[in-house]
Amino acid sequence: MIPKSQLSIAESTDKKLMILHTDVNGVIIGRNTLATNHKSIQVGQNVTEFILHASEFQIWSTQLKKNTGVHQTFRFHVKPEREISLMSDWEVHPVHLEQDKIVLVWSAILESVDFNKPTESAVIHQLPTLYTLSNLFNAMNEAIFIFDEYGNILSHNDQAMDAYADKDGILQGVFEEDGTWVYGKSVEASEGTRYLHRNVILEGKVYTGQIANYSEQNNRVWRSITAKPIQIDEHNGVLALVICTDISSQKQLEEALVRDRQMFINGPSVLFNWTSQEEWPVEYVSPNVFEQFGYTAAEFISGKLKFKSIVHPDDLEHITEVIKTQKESQKYYYSLEYRIKHAKGEYICVFDSSVMIRDKQGQVSYHRGYLIDISDLKKKQSDLFKSEQRLALALSAANDGLWDWNIHTKESFWSDRVFHMLDCEPGSFKVTYHKWRSLVHPEDQNSVFGSIRKWLKNKESQEQLNLEYRIRKSDGQYIWMLTRGNIAERDEAALPLRVIGTHADITEKNK
Repeated sequence: MIPKSQLSIAESTDKKLMILHTDVNGVIIGRNTLATNHKSIQVGQNVTEFILHASEFQIWSTQLKKNTGVHQTFRFHVKPEREISLMSDWEVHPVHLEQDKIVLVWSAILESVDFNKPTESAVIHQLPTLYTLSNLFNAMNEAIFIFDEYGNILSHNDQAMDAYADKDGILQGVFEEDGTWVYGKSVEASEGTRYLHRNVILEGKVYTGQIANYSEQNNRVWRSITAKPIQIDEHNGVLALVICTDISSQKQLEEALVRDRQMFINGPSVLFNWTSQEEWPVEYVSPNVFEQFGYTAAEFISGKLKFKSIVHPDDLEHITEVIKTQKESQKYYYSLEYRIKHAKGEYICVFDSSVMIRDKQGQVSYHRGYLIDISDLKKKQSDLFKSEQRLALALSAANDGLWDWNIHTKESFWSDRVFHMLDCEPGSFKVTYHKWRSLVHPEDQNSVFGSIRKWLKNKESQEQLNLEYRIRKSDGQYIWMLTRGNIAERDEAALPLRVIGTHADITEKNK
């Protein structure tokens, strides 16, 4: 910590060295002789009046107050003094005094301006206009820069600071020859290989492209870049106006649409757009139509194949009727199952979910939907129905009833035949384990359900459950019941999850 009494303005033997002392907010509290000779730099003034990009100093000053700032360099523009350089790089070093006070020591070696040098003369003439442009650009949402022919930033708006300043709040960077920025980690660039100087400033071309950078939080940020040649006035050469627009939301939407499209194209769903004209000509069909139905997309889109021509003739009337009903009820969608002809010649069953697109007059102009081949599903449903029919016939012949008990969910099922055995209407009461127990004769309950518990605990046994017991009918009388069961499903620990079996009335046998 330096005592305040030891802080003094050092006079340099270098007549070009200017030194200022300011407080942490930039207010000038001291200056050396060279600075005193220039009326434009006075004690009490704030250096932000001279800094080309004052917002950079304000950010740095805030960090300095938090003990996170280090020495920095800022570019000064001192006007209207023409005897000193209007553009000078100043180094500033923070000096920590006693009682936590901070004084900033500013120093710069001033060079005289050679108005015959195009670059220096151009900068002098540009500055008032650049300040005006910077204020104008601050009212815009885009990040905007003005670069010179060497890729140096001459001016920018506040949005550029928000988008591209580094973690210390300092904006620095130029266009690289590969079209990317030195600030921010570029991961992708579209049309980004043209160099700013060669293409925009020298050749007068307009550069457009897209670039992705990683933010401080390591999130990818997409921006659209447009660089145009501009000439501020007749005194200056050509500069580059660069406009950067955040298009992250748009890119995320585009990527999501691509993912969704790929999901359909690589999956079983075939997308169709067909018109309401005669024969239903197809305007679009997804490329996977070949893998699913054997036709090429070109066959449909060219008009060689009409959608109506592949629909089974026996299903056309039903399809037409459903569409007509939906139109009249002002509904815009429908779902159907029908048959279409595969390119190999056989008919397959498809599920069609479509919406009807109407024109300005409210007439349906075309249909847009997706078709899925459900032939395998329909076959399995048919096989299951046939199997259930065979089982029902077998149980009926044996005079047995079916029962199903899900131990995990506690759901139970009795077929109609079981209810009839008890002289009850099918579904007249909810079948549960406790209801079943309540119907069993009190003298048989312990032995019956004790046997069931013992049978369920045996993980290795494949034996069938066989029980004979008395069960109460609706009139209070008891009949003898033979119950058989098998474990249909077990969990990972081999514990039973589901049991199915049969109930049989054996009253006559036990008389």
